[in-house]
Amino acid sequence: MANGSDWLADPDGDGVVNLIEYAFGTHPLDATSSPSIAIVEQGDNVQIVHPPIVGSTFVTIEVSEDMNIWNEADHSDPADFAPTPGRPLFWRFRIELNDDSD
Repeated sequence: MANGSDWLADPDGDGVVNLIEYAFGTHPLDATSSPSIAIVEQGDNVQIVHPPIVGSTFVTIEVSEDMNIWNEADHSDPADFAPTPGRPLFWRFRIELNDDSD
């Protein structure tokens, strides 16, 4: 992309910006092409299912109980993905471009 603002554009109007489309390999000009992300509960465990990461990106899943303080999720610790009963738990993807991308 010519400049950083292009990464935040959504030319197909599907609600998914170019950086996310690039990271998950979907087409930024096709509104029917967007990444499918699902949260799957299995007993006390929660799994976040997403497409393979492509492109020159680093993707990290972060967790928060209040949406103010975010911590990188430990993929080996199921507690990072399972909410405590009666308390909310939020997840987000942090997507960063590799230094070789522009």
